[in-house]
Amino acid sequence: LQLPEGFLMFACLLADILEHFANAEVVVLADATYGACCVDDIASFFLDADLLVHYGHSCLVPLDETLVPTLYVFVDILVDADHLANTIALNFPAKERRLILMGTIQFNASLFQAKQRLGEMGYASLVTPQSKPRSPAEVLGCTSPKLPSLGTADDIVVFVGDGRFHLEAAMIANPNFTFYQYDPFKKLLSLEEYDFPRMMAIRGAAVRAGSRPRRVGVVLGILGRQGNVHILKRLC
Repeated sequence: LQLPEGFLMFACLLADILEHFANAEVVVLADATYGACCVDDIASFFLDADLLVHYGHSCLVPLDETLVPTLYVFVDILVDADHLANTIALNFPAKERRLILMGTIQFNASLFQAKQRLGEMGYASLVTPQSKPRSPAEVLGCTSPKLPSLGTADDIVVFVGDGRFHLEAAMIANPNFTFYQYDPFKKLLSLEEYDFPRMMAIRGAAVRAGSRPRRVGVVLGILGRQGNVHILKRLC
């Protein structure tokens, strides 16, 4: 079993259920699990596991690439889909405008319920972009769908989720779009912006500072699947 820190409190309960009903020996992985890139099929392989059950995150590492059979269990937080749909309709009454819906995986089911409600209201151009193997409309902190531009400033992105981490990933990948965030807990819709010139200045300064030394060290993360050996070889 592999669970994010917020779900580790349920690990012993899940282990007891599986041991009782499945007659299985259960091992709980205790390393930190920050996101979908932390799926630890490598440690599971060396523990001689027959199955890895990963809770809480999406299928970032495809099932045909894991070293042991892996089952992803999504966490679904149901929110008020009607309020989401009505909020979008109230703020964007032009039904011919293209609306792009994105969010984090735990609100994905509610997002698609709201999309269905909007379709019933007459909105004909609702887009839920996908970056495979992730689910449609899903955004990760490290991976966001690249939105196809139709050359119009009328395209609106509504991001469903709390916090800024995943939202900023989508904004950085798509700097020419207007982003609104719907917080499903506060039930608020807000216009969001990102300081791209400042980001480029900070990253440019880091690149210039890193170009001066004659010897450069490259650190490869080994937590789950965070480290990409192919990128390491290309850099070195």
